[in-house]
Amino acid sequence: MDRRVFLSGLMAAAAIPVLPPVPRPWAIDGGFVPMVSPADALRLARIRLEDLAARSIAGDDEIYDDVFAAASNYIDLAYRFHGANEDYARLWHSASEAIQRVADADMRRRMNDTGAPPDFAALRADAEALGLPTDQIDAYEFAHHTLG
Repeated sequence: MDRRVFLSGLMAAAAIPVLPPVPRPWAIDGGFVPMVSPADALRLARIRLEDLAARSIAGDDEIYDDVFAAASNYIDLAYRFHGANEDYARLWHSASEAIQRVADADMRRRMNDTGAPPDFAALRADAEALGLPTDQIDAYEFAHHTLG
């Protein structure tokens, strides 16, 4: 490239005022979505969680961790949108159920594929990190150890 063309491009770019980024408080999956209302952001986060959960249950092991991240994001957006009320509790419960379905499918798949028990401690740690109940994981672990 000709040096004069390069320098003229730099000078032209320097003349363009740089505007500060516009904060967008309603992020989906850690990224920002322009012109999305809080209700739409929450709806899109729910759709993303449901999509990832369905794909994980269907056997896509590559996105297993993404489901937990999507659930955490959905729960965060739900709290920011609703606050601590019945609507938030209902959405938290739906995210918890989605995670439970994914964990159930993963346990069944791991037990069928390897014959070895799943890593109950890791599953429990994932659930606890998200503030989700671990009673179903505890029940599976108890059944595994009791029934063999």
